[in-house]
Amino acid sequence: MNDSTDSTDATQAAIEAFRRQLLAGVVKPLDINSGFDAAEVVKALTAGLVEDTERWRELQNRYYSKQLELWAAYTQPQAGAPARPPFEPAAADRRFRAPEWRKEPYFEYLAQSYLLAGQWLREIVEGTKLQPPAKRKLDFFTRQFVDAMSPANFPWSNPEAIKLSAETDGESVRLGLRNLAADLDKGMISMTDESAFEVGRNLAVTPGEVIFENDFMQLIQYRPATDTVFERPLVMVPPCINKYYILDLQPENSLARHAIVQGHTVFMVSWRNMPPEMGRATWTITSSMAC
Repeated sequence: MNDSTDSTDATQAAIEAFRRQLLAGVVKPLDINSGFDAAEVVKALTAGLVEDTERWRELQNRYYSKQLELWAAYTQPQAGAPARPPFEPAAADRRFRAPEWRKEPYFEYLAQSYLLAGQWLREIVEGTKLQPPAKRKLDFFTRQFVDAMSPANFPWSNPEAIKLSAETDGESVRLGLRNLAADLDKGMISMTDESAFEVGRNLAVTPGEVIFENDFMQLIQYRPATDTVFERPLVMVPPCINKYYILDLQPENSLARHAIVQGHTVFMVSWRNMPPEMGRATWTITSSMAC
């Protein structure tokens, strides 16, 4: 009895720890250093409600009515009426490509209701009276939130995930949770198998060395591959959100290697991963740079 109780307690503790980790991972991008001033947004929304009460009431009532109509279309279908209200996803939206999203009433309703709610949120943002920079931030976070809330993102509301789970006796769910835990530990979502590539082994292998560095970057000079080189060097400056090896991938698709083979002397800026203590550094454009 004690062994069973201890095992249950350990399982519950593990689940609770994972829940806290998951919550922290979701909330982290919205912390106070994200540049999103929630207080300013709430103030603007409140002011907009006071100034234009009729517009906000009309917006709320319109989408509330649409949701009721949508619900009634599935629970009380009318003879001779269209089977279900059409609310087609964008042509490029691949989230709802599975046939169940259109053939099964439960999944179709989830997709329709989600798309309707997303449109409602976007219209609210569009009518918000904010300064342009703050409004762009609100629009960005709203789009991220809407995308994150898609029923296609959750295993219990995605027909493809449910089908795969049944076919694999739950193995796909186990592997998915393991990947989720690993991504939470890293603080980012893995898009590829990161173990397949390694800098210096099969990625960024063009010969070169660091000839200068400071708190923000390193400057790499690549070794010439020709007996003579052009007089004017080629300096590559990748976006600061990218790694330098975006321009020096594998030999067959390396822009840096291609340039030195053509006789250029190539320098590459490699931006540093900024630690938290340097997170408030900003860009300054001098007159010489502007020229």
